[in-house]
Formats: sequence, structure tokens, C-alpha cells
Amino acid sequence: TFHNCNYYRTNYYVDADGDGLGTGDATAYCPADVPSSGVSLNDSDTDDACFSNTYQDWYVDADGDGLGFGDATNLCTDTTSVDGSVTNNDDTEPDCATNDTDACGVCAGSNACAGCVDPNASNTNLEYLVNNTALDCSAESYTDLDDADLSCCVYTSFSFNQSMNQSAYFFSDVKIDGVSAEVGVDEIYAFNGDVCVGGGTWNGPNVEIMLMGNDGEQFTTGYLQEGDIPTFKIIDASSGLQYDAVFNGVSGQFGDCASEGYPGNLISSLDDNGVTMTTVTCETFPTFQNFTAHWDLGTAEAVKDCNGVLGGNAYIDDCSDCVFSDGHNANDPDDDTVCNAGAVNGEADNCPDTANTDQANNDSDSEGDACDADDDNDTVADGDDSDPFESSECLDSDGDGCDDCSQTMSGPDGGNVGPDTSNDGLDTDSDGACNVGDTDDDNDTVLDDVDLDSLDPSVCSDLDGDGCDDCSQTASDNFDATDVNPQVDNDGDDNDSDGACDLGDDDDDNDSVSDSNDTDPFDPSVCQDLDDDSCDDCSGTNALDFSGTYPDTLNDGDDNDSDGACDAGDDDDNDTVLDTVDANKNESSVCEDSDGDGCDDCSQVMSGSDGQNIGPDTDNDGADNDEDGGCDVGDADDDNDSVLDDNEVDQFEASIC
Repeated sequence: TFHNCNYYRTNYYVDADGDGLGTGDATAYCPADVPSSGVSLNDSDTDDACFSNTYQDWYVDADGDGLGFGDATNLCTDTTSVDGSVTNNDDTEPDCATNDTDACGVCAGSNACAGCVDPNASNTNLEYLVNNTALDCSAESYTDLDDADLSCCVYTSFSFNQSMNQSAYFFSDVKIDGVSAEVGVDEIYAFNGDVCVGGGTWNGPNVEIMLMGNDGEQFTTGYLQEGDIPTFKIIDASSGLQYDAVFNGVSGQFGDCASEGYPGNLISSLDDNGVTMTTVTCETFPTFQNFTAHWDLGTAEAVKDCNGVLGGNAYIDDCSDCVFSDGHNANDPDDDTVCNAGAVNGEADNCPDTANTDQANNDSDSEGDACDADDDNDTVADGDDSDPFESSECLDSDGDGCDDCSQTMSGPDGGNVGPDTSNDGLDTDSDGACNVGDTDDDNDTVLDDVDLDSLDPSVCSDLDGDGCDDCSQTASDNFDATDVNPQVDNDGDDNDSDGACDLGDDDDDNDSVSDSNDTDPFDPSVCQDLDDDSCDDCSGTNALDFSGTYPDTLNDGDDNDSDGACDAGDDDDNDTVLDTVDANKNESSVCEDSDGDGCDDCSQVMSGSDGQNIGPDTDNDGADNDEDGGCDVGDADDDNDSVLDDNEVDQFEASIC
């Protein structure tokens, strides 16, 4: 072992991108200190921020057609996707998804920009002139009016006939681009559609402009009727140009009065004077009323429209878009007061073609509920979804009583995970049917509504009422229907094989003694000792005999002396000498030799297996020839002649020795 392992250090280099290649300055590590990751033994990485060490150009796909355009952004190929970008640069029309812009500059257009290009005509194709996309009447491009086809142009007539029905209009002023018209020089005329119905030289606010109504004569056909709203044109005498006029700076006759329900109900006036108009203040020229004078009406003005065209007909619609009348609220085709994406007011209707003012969007995706086919993103169409706004509820395609979405999703947005019939709820027995709809949740063949424990195959019923569950012999985790069935004949241990399991059997060894009182409830040869003779009253029964025995106090063990008490707790020969000291506990004539004379004290007084409790008698324990108290058997001199019997000629006769 060397101090600080100085002789075993190895150089490692940082591997930040995990590609196995290192870079930078080396760091020497002892073997035990080498980091588990982020280092390499080599310094070969040319780019430690890019695992693949290769790069790909990405181009913006602004119109979403799969084709890119513009400058490339070079990214490591570890990046596999970039929102709004593709890896090609093939888009020839980056702002047109269909790549078929027409001659008018309109994506997927139909060359509708063709028409009259003369600004002085009454049918000037003004919208396309403003956009510089106008084609002439032959749908051809042109350089100036001299080489343009004007055959489709209509020029307004400023002449009219007198009528017996008239109305006087007094304007406080007439303006052209904010400058008052020259009194006595410039002109103002009234129209009903394309028909001139009055007017002439502007002579100031005190001189009326008479408008002619339809009096029923042929010369006034097309003239104003009661309630018609006239329009006006102003002629700049110095240039000869004519301009459509608006009333008090707001072109109400072109439809720019804000509609009810749109955010703010406000639009800007056409002359950009900062004045906003609402549905209350927005107004058109007064209606024609026969023989009526409209005094001090306000101004008739030629103003720049939202396209900057003096006298133009474009206006700000309810989506804040600058449009012509045929494009009014084009960005709200469903008329739900919420404008589509691209509208100047910044709104983005989540159902562009379906009315949904409330913009309700349960799953917060790109489509509102009104047009979203799957409002909870559970992949089940709303028409088939049991709850189209909750992803955890969709359908029960396998009919198992559990919703196929109940386990995989939750809430208003299911993340498009989708239903899963194999995981649609707790399935205890794994039989494919969830517990809610499964009538036998533990597959023990006993229906749940009568099953004592519907989730445990080892618990089901006790049909035989023996206190043991009929399924007790089945493992609690065995859900195999072929192995799990109630078995009344095999529902628990049955020691005496009487059909009643031990748990509910009061006499498990069939010895007629209840288990609670039985010394050994499983052994028929052991039960009790009612006579307290120390012998079990069932001891006469074979330990394997469960046929139905009974205690027998008279036959509860060997009884040598037949006194009714078994030998185990008795003086077995009734000789009054305890068996523990009795020389022969089963023979009453043999008990003890308490006087040590060599003769048993019971030898003369008792005999046989029952000594009748007479007891030993040391004075009568055998023949005593010389009556000296020592029986002959133990007396060395039976005739007391002082000669030992072994040496006597006659041991019982004192006179013979």
C-alpha cells in the first residue's frame, strides 16, 4: 500500500455527452476514486455537447406543408425533431401551404383580382389595386392605364332627373383628406346604389343638397324610397378625381360598425384620429324621408381607409382586420364573436368553423369542445364515450363491468393513452374480468354475493355447518378454478373421521368427553379420571379407536386386588403396604420385613392378590420354634440350645444338639 496511491493514479477526461469520448484537461484519479460516469480514458471528443458528433440543418416550415425555407439552423443530430421546422429547404412558396399562389398573389386563389383597374370608375377593383395584385379586365398584368384593358369598367353618371319626391340634406362641411372642400368649386353627389339621385356644386353648409326620390314616374326608376340610406361621392375639381364619402369620419355604410358581442365593441375611425366608434355611436348617412330637411348633419368626408386609400372602401371589421365589404368578418366564419387565428385582434377561435362563443376546451388541446371529436383525449370518440369530459370513463368494450379507461387515465386530458381492457380495474383472480363485473372474484366457484370472503379462495362457505370453511384446504393465493372448489368432506382436520372438522367438532376423538373437558381431545384412550384413581377413565380404549367409546371408571386400568381402584393409584394387593415399599405389590403375603427377622411380615396373615387390608404382623410372620420372636427362617438357632442350626443334629429339639 502506497500513501495516497501515488503510483496508481490514472488520467481521465470529462465526457459530458456520454459518448465514451473525453475532452479537456486530464484529471488523475486513484482507482477507488474514479467517477462512475462522465469521464473517459481518452481525449478524442471533438464536440462534447453532441453525443453523435454529427449535425443536421433545420429550416423553418412556416406554412406547415412539410417544406422548409430560409436560413438553416444547424443542430446536433441528437435532436430528432424541432417544432415548426424540417430538414429540407424546398419550399418555393413559404407562405402558401398548397404552393399554388395565383396571379393575384392569393394562395390557392382563382385570379379573382382581375377587373377594372381605373380608380375613376365606379366598379374599380380597389381591393387588389391596394395590394398591387390587380389584373385588368382581360386578367392580364399592366404597367399603366394606357396599356390596361378597361373594357369592364363602369363610369358613374353624375346626372339625374328632377322628382316630385325630394329631401334636403345640409352638411356642416365637406372634406377631402381632412381639408374642407372648396366652396363653389368642388362637387358632392348622392347615390342610391349606382344611380345618381341628386347633388351638385358644394356651396357651403347653408345650401342644401337635394336628393330625389322615386315618384312613380319612369324617369325616377331606381331613385330613393322612404327609409333608403343614400351614399355620397365627392369630386375634387382640381384633379377630377372622385371619392366615396363617409359620414362624420366613419364609413358605416360599408359595414364597419362593431357588432354586438365582439370583445370591446370598439373600432377605430377611418381617418385615424383616435376616435373609437361603438354600436351606439356608429352611424350611416340619414335615411331618405320625402319632403324632409336634414339640418346640420355633420360632415361628409373623403378619408383614407385602413389601407391608406383616400376614399377607399376598406374598413376595420369586428376582428380588427382591414377588409372590404365582401370580406366582412372573414376571420369569424362561424359568427360566434370569436375571431380565428390570424385576425388582427389577436384572437384564435379554437373551433374556427363551429360556433362556440364560450371557447370551452375540456382537455386544453388545440380544439374546443364544440368541434373536438374527443374532448377528454382518451382516444374514444365523444359519441361512443360514456363521459366525454372525463378520461377515466370511456366504455366497457369487454363487458366486464369495469370502464376500460378507469386505470390508465384520469382527469380532463387522458394524454391519448387510450382504454386498456387488460387493465380496467382490480382483477383479484386474474381471469380477465374485473372485480366489479366478476360474479366470482376469487374463482372459488362460490358467487360473491354468498361468498364469506369474495377475495380469498380459502374462504367461501360452511355448507355442512361444521365450523370449518369448505374452502379452507385451498391456498389463499390459489385462484385456479380447476383447483378451487368447496369441499365439505375436506374442509379441515377431522381427527375422528366423523365428518365434522376438528374446529367445529366438540369431541375430536369421539370418546364422548367434550374437548373442553378432555385431557387429550385427540386421543380416545385419554379423557378424564372421574374416580380419581389416577387411571384415565378411557385408558381401556385403543388410542386409534375413534368408533365412539365412553369413559369406564370400572375398566380404567389393571386392578390386581379387584377393589375397583386401578393399580396405578392403588395398594395393588390390599396389604396396607404402599406399593413403593411393598416387596411384591401384587401379592399380599409378601410385603416387607420391618423387624428384620428374615420373615416377611405378611407371610402368615394374608395371601393372594387381595390382603383385605389385614396388614403385616411382625409377631406372626412365620414359624418360631423357640418362640423367641425370631421366625425360624431368620433365626440362627431355632431351638435356642445355643447350637447354631447349621451345626445341629435336630435344630428344633433343644435336647438334641
